[in-house]
Amino acid sequence: MIYYTMGRAVTRHAILVLLALVALSGCSSIDTKSNNVTQYHPSEALNEALHLPHVQSYIADQYKDISRLLAKGDEAAVKKMLSSTLACEEVMLFISRKMATPALYSKQDDGSCIKVSWKNKAANYAVDAQCKYPISYEPPSKKLFCEEILGGEGAPILGDAGSWKPNDTPIGGDPTRKWSLAYGTRLYVTALPLKNNHQPFMKRVRYKKVGQCQLEMRIYKKDPTATGLKPMLAIHGGSWKYRNFGFMGLESEISHFTDRGYVVFAPFYRLVGDVYHLTDCQNAAWKKIVSDAESALDWVKTNGEVVGAAPDTKVLVFGQSAGAHLSGWLLSHRQSQIAAAMLYYPPTDFEKFVAEAKPGGEYANYLESLKLLRDFLGMKEGDTYDQEALKLNTFPHYVNENSPPIFVLHGNKDVVVPADQSQQLCNAFNPSNATIESRSTSVINFIDANNYRCGTYGTLTRMHEANHMLDIRCLPTQPCAAGGLIGACDVREGMERGYKWLDGLKK
Repeated sequence: MIYYTMGRAVTRHAILVLLALVALSGCSSIDTKSNNVTQYHPSEALNEALHLPHVQSYIADQYKDISRLLAKGDEAAVKKMLSSTLACEEVMLFISRKMATPALYSKQDDGSCIKVSWKNKAANYAVDAQCKYPISYEPPSKKLFCEEILGGEGAPILGDAGSWKPNDTPIGGDPTRKWSLAYGTRLYVTALPLKNNHQPFMKRVRYKKVGQCQLEMRIYKKDPTATGLKPMLAIHGGSWKYRNFGFMGLESEISHFTDRGYVVFAPFYRLVGDVYHLTDCQNAAWKKIVSDAESALDWVKTNGEVVGAAPDTKVLVFGQSAGAHLSGWLLSHRQSQIAAAMLYYPPTDFEKFVAEAKPGGEYANYLESLKLLRDFLGMKEGDTYDQEALKLNTFPHYVNENSPPIFVLHGNKDVVVPADQSQQLCNAFNPSNATIESRSTSVINFIDANNYRCGTYGTLTRMHEANHMLDIRCLPTQPCAAGGLIGACDVREGMERGYKWLDGLKK
């Protein structure tokens, strides 16, 4: 890194060391032997579970037993350990205790209105002390939450609407469940703390059915009775292949949006591969996956008002990694219905990826990512690329200075998606195809990043020290996704910058 003055460099270094020592910033990282479990090359499904940030402390504690079982190839026993009650309790340690939980009330038979716990079952729920605003509500199940994210024998599959029974009024003919409070929105696993946020309510709906594949969408609101809210479609990442890791990271950020007056719609989609063994939901190539993103947008446009979205309002899209790609697809191909796009480390230019991911190419270090891209396109190694598919997934072809504005966050040390992919998208918003660059140097955190203007209202922030999944906070028992203390602290300010951009969008 290059700093303007030696004095600034020394000051920045001293401050960061002090923050690390006193652990005030939450940006520290300790690499432990628990990460060595990957040397056994477990199956993809188990490998995802082993990398869930919520269970890293448990894996570290149980390192010897897990390593022994993996050495024997006994994945069933490892899965049983990871889905145990003890592992669930480890996950619960990530629950933010300082996050505001909404008050609930219940109207009694004698007409009185009393306050009740959000954890215990009651009758005739309401969100106000006079019981004038009733809601259909059910207490959350910690057991069900853990089963969904940790798996296990007979556990419901995350995102599978066929795993639950409807118990509330259908929306547009689609089955739903009552409003609840999702534990996932209280998990402090992302860079920004949750202590000043309000836990949103959550409702499940089946928004699409294809054969035996029943795709769930979750809806989040600060107040379930509120109307006229700005709609947001938030799409999880996971290499178009996984749900658990990507969705948990997404859900833990939801309250930052619901506190800003959004009703957030988070859909699941069909997947590449067969990690979850979901009939008709697996082995899906790119056309099916992007069609699910479009179906989710259609559902929001048709039914969003029923759950509080403002009528005839354009939708803001948000996503991380593969989810950012799908949000970018909607930005590119459904522009008239999109208000803006907020994208974290998105793949945006398939044509350049294919051309440059080769020995000696600009993306020579991203050959593994090229395999993910081929899987998404439904290809095998050696197959000829479908040029039309590459073009349709090269978003700079479709956006310009008149397209909906974007905020993009990307790390220059991203080992999965080159930061240049975000640069290509940003460049397309500028008529001269040349961005205007500024060095960001906050007085507080000395953020080490370059900012680029993407059209009139858009911006790209490239963090010099950040890696992929940069919005996951540094945890003590695994390598820091943001790339270390400096990168993590820079990311926190970068995300705050994004929320300020969101607040400043035209109403």
